[in-house]
Amino acid sequence: MKLNNIHNDLKELYKNNNTFNHFIFEIESRHNETSQLIQMYKKGYWYIVSFAFEDKNIIGLKLTPNVQNEELPVVLYNATSKNAITFAPNIKSTIVMSIASLFNESETILQTKKNIDKIIEYVIPFLRYLKEENTMGIFKKYLLNPKNQILFENAKSESEKFFTDLWELYNNTNEEKKKRNLLNQLIENESYIPEYKEENYGLWNTLINNALAQRAWDIDSTKHWKHLWKYAFEPQGIDVMDINIDSQKPYPNATLYEISSIAEFFDSEDDEYMQVLSKEIKQHPVFHAMESIRLKRNNYIGEEHLLAAAHLEEKHNDPLNAWNALITASYWAGLHAPDLVAVYWKAAIDLSKRQNWVEINQVLVQQYEFYKDKI
Repeated sequence: MKLNNIHNDLKELYKNNNTFNHFIFEIESRHNETSQLIQMYKKGYWYIVSFAFEDKNIIGLKLTPNVQNEELPVVLYNATSKNAITFAPNIKSTIVMSIASLFNESETILQTKKNIDKIIEYVIPFLRYLKEENTMGIFKKYLLNPKNQILFENAKSESEKFFTDLWELYNNTNEEKKKRNLLNQLIENESYIPEYKEENYGLWNTLINNALAQRAWDIDSTKHWKHLWKYAFEPQGIDVMDINIDSQKPYPNATLYEISSIAEFFDSEDDEYMQVLSKEIKQHPVFHAMESIRLKRNNYIGEEHLLAAAHLEEKHNDPLNAWNALITASYWAGLHAPDLVAVYWKAAIDLSKRQNWVEINQVLVQQYEFYKDKI
């Protein structure tokens, strides 16, 4: 599966077919596809490789260094809120997650059960293209399982369980289970926050670190400052939790408040905050970048994150966090200085070339050339 070819290959497979009737998304947009993509890129989301559309929203693979194409997470760019959320664990599960996103009505589930064989027949070309023809069998088994029928009858109140069940079916990892357990604790007890320790939540790292940083800021940021420092290295503009932390799902309508309130901790003139931080942290470019968000908020354009990216790669040999810093720089440029997005995009192209991320580099160059040709 070549990233550069996915969208055109799927268009060819489903030409003259209305995929929306079966997938809950479209391979070919009903709107001006070029305009939709350009608007997304202008907002700084050059790291999304689109292959489908949900009305004006865009579904695509999130370019992620050192992850195989087949396991790249699928994200949804929300054209209204201008941010992105993780939508599916990988491309093979996109169809199931798109159908399940409507599982808040018993009638919808009933119709899906009734037509499941027809749906499977229709999506086979998509799955055959991915060499994953058995993917829908897992979903069918879940739909027909007698133990789940009572849940389906109470669909409105059980949609959260459908979400977590299906994610654990299609992302059956320890990281997924840890994510579910931790968020359950945060949801059930609004004063709970774990002591900081290094943990890996897989493709949910950004979401969990955002949730923990928000909770740390709400409860006691000086005591739990490590959670805020950890989140400072995550990419911004994607997988933000609702400030109330009342769901397992990323918040699709995140505002600047949820995304930037955490930056209030990064205040070099606040002695209470500064006394808990080491000299190394206080002098770190990532600290200065977060403080710039606090100071400039509605005028920040990402320039300090560009400097942080260079520092992380050159001084710390940390290209992955450099990549995250460039995503963050692009997000803020997309908000306040769209012309600068291309500068940060080119920096990501150069980074991918130096790090020998061959296919990522090819995709970034191709999408950049498309963007420059159309604007």
